[in-house]
Amino acid sequence: MRKKSFKAARFDKKYNKPDLRHHSNFMDLTHASGFLLACYFILRGRPENFFVMFAVMCSSFCKMNSGTSKRSKCNSIGFDAFPSVQASNMLLERSVLLIYLVTGLGGTWFVEQPNQSVLEYYPTFRKMLMDLFNVRDEMLQLVYDTKWWMCHYGSASPKRHYAYANTEKIYMLNQGKLYMKVWSRMARMAVASKQWSTTTLDAGIASASTEAELGVLEDEEARLQRELEELEAAGSNPDHAAATTQELDYAGLSTAPTTGPEDAIDVDIDDEEVNAFFGSMTLTVVKAEPAGESPTKEVAQPIATPARAPAALGNIKIESNLKLTKEHTRQEKLLLAARSRLNRMMKPHKKKTGLDVFMQRLEKIITKKEKYTIKVDEGWFSVAEMKAELKWHIDTLQSWVDKMEEQHEACQLVMSEGEVNPNAEFKAKAEAQMKTCSKAVAAETRIRTECLLAVLLYWVNAKKYLDKDAGLAAALQPCLVPKLGLLLVAFPRRSEKGPGPWGDQVGLDVETYGWAATRLTHPFAEASCSSTVRAARRVVADIGDRAAASSGGLLELSKCRENDAETDTHRLFVERLHLSLEPWVPLSSLTHNGRRLTVLRLRDWLQFLVDKSCWHILTGLVRRDPGRERAILKAFWQKFRCTHEDHPIFSMERAGLLSLERTAPLLYHGDEGRGRRRLTTNIAQTFVAGWPKKVIEAEGALGMLMQHCKDENDFVLHEGVVDRDSGEKFHACILAVCGDWQWLVKSGNLQRSYNHVVKATKEAANPEGVCHLCRAGQRGYSFEHLDTRAPAWLSTFLQQDPFLDPRSPLADLPHVPGAAATIFKFDVWHTCHLGICKALAGSALALLSETFPGRSKDARFEALSRHYLNWCAQNHRQALLTRILKETIGWDKNSNFPKASWYKGSLSTTMCDYIESVTKDAEFQDELLTKCGEAVQVLNQFISGLYQGDAFLEPATARNLGEIGLRFLRRYSWCVTRAHEEKRCLFLLLPKFHCLHHIALQDLLIPSQTAAWVVNPIVHSVQLAEDYIGRNSRTSRHTHPSTTTRRVAERHLQAAFAKYVEAQYLVAEGDS
Repeated sequence: MRKKSFKAARFDKKYNKPDLRHHSNFMDLTHASGFLLACYFILRGRPENFFVMFAVMCSSFCKMNSGTSKRSKCNSIGFDAFPSVQASNMLLERSVLLIYLVTGLGGTWFVEQPNQSVLEYYPTFRKMLMDLFNVRDEMLQLVYDTKWWMCHYGSASPKRHYAYANTEKIYMLNQGKLYMKVWSRMARMAVASKQWSTTTLDAGIASASTEAELGVLEDEEARLQRELEELEAAGSNPDHAAATTQELDYAGLSTAPTTGPEDAIDVDIDDEEVNAFFGSMTLTVVKAEPAGESPTKEVAQPIATPARAPAALGNIKIESNLKLTKEHTRQEKLLLAARSRLNRMMKPHKKKTGLDVFMQRLEKIITKKEKYTIKVDEGWFSVAEMKAELKWHIDTLQSWVDKMEEQHEACQLVMSEGEVNPNAEFKAKAEAQMKTCSKAVAAETRIRTECLLAVLLYWVNAKKYLDKDAGLAAALQPCLVPKLGLLLVAFPRRSEKGPGPWGDQVGLDVETYGWAATRLTHPFAEASCSSTVRAARRVVADIGDRAAASSGGLLELSKCRENDAETDTHRLFVERLHLSLEPWVPLSSLTHNGRRLTVLRLRDWLQFLVDKSCWHILTGLVRRDPGRERAILKAFWQKFRCTHEDHPIFSMERAGLLSLERTAPLLYHGDEGRGRRRLTTNIAQTFVAGWPKKVIEAEGALGMLMQHCKDENDFVLHEGVVDRDSGEKFHACILAVCGDWQWLVKSGNLQRSYNHVVKATKEAANPEGVCHLCRAGQRGYSFEHLDTRAPAWLSTFLQQDPFLDPRSPLADLPHVPGAAATIFKFDVWHTCHLGICKALAGSALALLSETFPGRSKDARFEALSRHYLNWCAQNHRQALLTRILKETIGWDKNSNFPKASWYKGSLSTTMCDYIESVTKDAEFQDELLTKCGEAVQVLNQFISGLYQGDAFLEPATARNLGEIGLRFLRRYSWCVTRAHEEKRCLFLLLPKFHCLHHIALQDLLIPSQTAAWVVNPIVHSVQLAEDYIGRNSRTSRHTHPSTTTRRVAERHLQAAFAKYVEAQYLVAEGDS
């Protein structure tokens, strides 16, 4: 532009490379300074008469980079997690802003891109085009576009380009269609010349393809041009002696025309362009020397042929701008190119000097002629690093860092070996305490870590802040660290405000953080007794026996035997410190095959609740209120009578054997948790026993445990427990057994269950059935008919006995006559969140992934994963998944039925909410996805209604929820049928759909027609007890296998004691 006498300003990031002190590049649009400079250039343009060309970096928008950028016409934004994609998007966004500015100032702008670039589909760019198009005048169009071939402008390849501008003159760039033959003539000529120089000359030209690769042809044309230029300068080189005709004939390189096939010579030799190319040069032919006139000394010399003389160019001399004395033949022209090629190949290579330079520098370094300074990082975190890596977010962070830098030198002096320390006798102890504190810091959460770091700073700066008169021993006071309830570490205390962010809160006011009460408020750490004893010994060794004696148990804990830590710690905590419920809930045992198995009796639990005035816990109250307790229990049994009028407890009440106002309803729940080596540990609630898998699988062991539960229920129902103060008798009754389906099968010894679902394509002769309540799954009673209110299995309700022999003792719990199977209740939470929702969400995610851009299944799931994570962030939901893959739903192949693989019920809730948000009020081409979205919405409405309802539902509410549940089953059944018709492996049918069919139909809809109150099925859900099972199962991992049943019960009583004290239902001895 400047050569054309225009004032121009160039702008490109390659024109400036910022040094280390400046992070902003004023020649880069993605930096603030660069964007401001670009705006300045545009504002300096002559109004209504200036031109701006935008050459946005095309590497990120072209098709070649789509594998990395994930860009396409449908997703031009790409995968913006990559820095290159982010930078390109920012560059284009800011370029669009500059285009707005140029248009507003009346200037002319121009944007150019390769044809395969998806820049024109970028949303912001498209919006800018539409904005300019919408504000156009009636006779003026503000946006123009065109395409052209770059080979029309001398490019080595055709390379199609497109451009947008606000001037119609860009149409002049289009030179019309591309004619490949005209464009590639010179390139084809170069390839033909190369092939002529071979021994198979005729065959080479005859086989020269007119469709050769364009890049290779262009290179050959340029190479031939360079060779001819070298020949031009060869005439003045004395080393290049001209070969005579005799020498050429002797070497087999005669200049006589070579006869060949007609089609081989019929290249573009008569083309005007070729003649013009060679017409500018003339040649002079040197006459052949007579044979007898050759010098004597030249006779013995070898003939200067191309194979032996690297610089011999023959007897042809090129002179420019002279009259053509003789026209070259084709053979002579090709000979010139062949000799020039051989000359170039035979020249010696230039010496590489890079190695010499390296050796010289290496020699200077070794001989110490040059000195290199190595800067070593001191290890201090900068402010940015502390925020980014350490996740510090306190307001006074800058002052905190400044103070630490100021004290750096003082700290080095304190910790140096040569420092004269008046308190040297405490130095070893202080270093040990610092190590202990560092270990605690590494194990704590972020907030507590910051607090401990503040305390650690006080310890490092102890010399400066200690009272000189009191001395170090007086300053060291035991202070509880929030890592373990019994871990004590001595820290220096001070009362004045310190430099840290907690300077006014650490020191004498340390108890405001609750550290002194950590033993009762902090969650119990999971550790073995032996490791706790070792930790206590290390702490006592650090702080001394005198300081440890005032801790209340630390010194005694350190004296426990490590090889028998379980027994000694139990004796310390229970017998001496009384930190357990064992005095009120004693351990009992059952004998099986000569082995004592520990259990806790239900009567002891109820007696403890009555003695400690905690009966209100069973009624849902936080504090004791005898009047409300009786009213709540009375109302419960009145509403329960509406659907269970024949229950034996009401006949007992009429006989005067018990008072329903003092009878607590109970549920018996059991489950399997993970113990040692990932083996199952069975936990029965309220804590009755915790037995490992090896014990449970022993013959008769599980039946003995169930019999114990049945006996305890009979005792508390018929005998009850007595309040020693008032003399009132309290009773309890187990109304149902709940848990996951596996627990129901084991505890009830059920014959018909999900284990008998037909898995083969061939129909079984006599299938057992899948439901203990009806004959669903047997021949003629399919459980897959979900879209009806009157399924075939409904008439078979409670017709067959579901129990195997021997009959489970729990089947004899109090129940309506003839309805023993109804004791074992289906759990809504396990049925939906860990069953139905996983199958539904798996198919929904598979269908949703098809709506996202991507050339492969992995790419589409990557886009789906980003969308899900963004939705979770916007809606403040915990994602629980770092990404969604096809393996997440088990959909590696389309022949597999997708089903979610997670085991968190809360994730099913989040995923269903996400699917509802995406599909609600949306239109999809796939009708399956539309119906699937409706099914998810209905299921969410059904589950939300159950959770929002009370323990007993009014008939209208129960009927409405039952209808919603049946509507979901109809939607899912439609999806199953349509997927089967389309031969798509989607929407897996599970036996748990039959459980939901029972809940919606028999637990809600049918009772609502006759009963005044209907039991909410959600009361049989056990999601709140899952963590309870997990905590007791984890305890079994830290106990010896031979004593697991006893140690788990003991530790449970110790943990329960802390919870009762925390809730202020009990008072610890030290607090009384």
